[in-house]
Amino acid sequence: MATALQADLIVDGKGSGQYRTVQEAVNAAPTHATTTFTIRIKPGRYHERIIVPHDKPHLRLLGDDAATTIVTFDLYAGKLQDGKPNATFR
Repeated sequence: MATALQADLIVDGKGSGQYRTVQEAVNAAPTHATTTFTIRIKPGRYHERIIVPHDKPHLRLLGDDAATTIVTFDLYAGKLQDGKPNATFR
């Protein structure tokens, strides 16, 4: 099991990791993995929509600290998207 110091990929919005966004790291993770693949997210505020495909079932996102590593987005049921209210299945 990986710790904060043992990760397959590192995300840092400031540029010290392999990727600046969480989604870029998710996209780079292997598909159909049979073991856990860990993405470490360094402290910062990441305002992005994260989509984890079904073919990446053993993906773990590991933030350094809940108080300093924040992943957020403003999509919610009922919010207009393309002129239509967003539903919960999206």
